[in-house]
Amino acid sequence: MLIGTKLVGTESKKIDLIDGSKAYSKLSKIISEEGVLKRDYIYYTSLSIIAFGGFFLSLFLIIVANSLYSIVLFSSIFAFFSVQVAGLIHDCGHRAIFKSSKYNDYFGHICAAVVAIPYTNWKIRHNKHHASPNEEDADPDINFPFISFTTERYRRKEGLEKILSKYQAYIYFPILTLTVFIERNIIFLFSKESRKNLGTWEKTFFLVGVFTWFILPFVIFDPAKAIAFSLTSNMLTGFYIANIFAPNHKGMPEIKKGAEISFIEQQIMTTRNIKANWFVDFVYLGLNYQMEHHLF
Repeated sequence: MLIGTKLVGTESKKIDLIDGSKAYSKLSKIISEEGVLKRDYIYYTSLSIIAFGGFFLSLFLIIVANSLYSIVLFSSIFAFFSVQVAGLIHDCGHRAIFKSSKYNDYFGHICAAVVAIPYTNWKIRHNKHHASPNEEDADPDINFPFISFTTERYRRKEGLEKILSKYQAYIYFPILTLTVFIERNIIFLFSKESRKNLGTWEKTFFLVGVFTWFILPFVIFDPAKAIAFSLTSNMLTGFYIANIFAPNHKGMPEIKKGAEISFIEQQIMTTRNIKANWFVDFVYLGLNYQMEHHLF
């Protein structure tokens, strides 16, 4: 069973590149004049207090918890606030919190160190996604192992990967639980990308973070508590963060490599919004407004 979508080529072009550029410039000017893009320091201060407060409070409750039920419960809450901290990483990467790029990166590195994600690698990969959403061989976020979002990509898979892709509708959500394990994999440090992008201090922070998340629990907790914490917190963090990003693009049209399509058309065609209310805004980190996010 395929989670299908259609592959879009040059024949789908609705407006030419010049008209698309003019339309986007006009829209961008209106949005700027309305003050929509002004930074809200009160909002981000409040959000940071909630995210880090919930993160460290739930961590404290995990440390003092004795029953398995309490450990799983508090680890689930811990996973939720871990993703809220990761949301701050995302906004730092987009220069959304501070006017200064330097301060955005400083805060982004702090948040990334807490949740053990290499900030620079993530930012570069995410910027590539924004430049070419759902575009073949350009968007790194559509290269899922064992998952094919178009028939063409399914046909290119081989061996075990192709066999499992037949059942991707059933294994999709279990695979999402592995998202954070992949992000926190120290093999990243030996990749060509990491050798190029990460300095010694960032690699050190990442290794300390990986040690804290995966090894330290087995040093300070008894084995049952360590296993319950590690599995619950990591799997639910991966499941939650993947389910924030997945609805935004999966099932939307994919763009053939080299297709001549205007920026505004590609950003809108490949994204979807989720009906908003205050709770959805909070849980989805504001990324339920995916069209606006991609445009601006």
